[in-house]
Amino acid sequence: MQEACVHDGHVLPKLYAKVHHCVSWNAIHAHIFSVRSCENRRNCELPQHFRPSLLLDDHLPFKEFFFQHT
Repeated sequence: MQEACVHDGHVLPKLYAKVHHCVSWNAIHAHIFSVRSCENRRNCELPQHFRPSLLLDDHLPFKEFFFQHT
């Protein structure tokens, strides 16, 4: 583009794109955390995660359980 410019001394402006996000936005986007209300944001306890291994039969490993029911 510099060669296509009619004026010799013209300098093109630098263009920047804002590409940074806060850590909480990335965690919400990756579904690690969910969006919380204003009152609930002060709660610092870790959320309870869904654990499918607790719902499985004791004698079946996870792979066998998964492939048996799909």
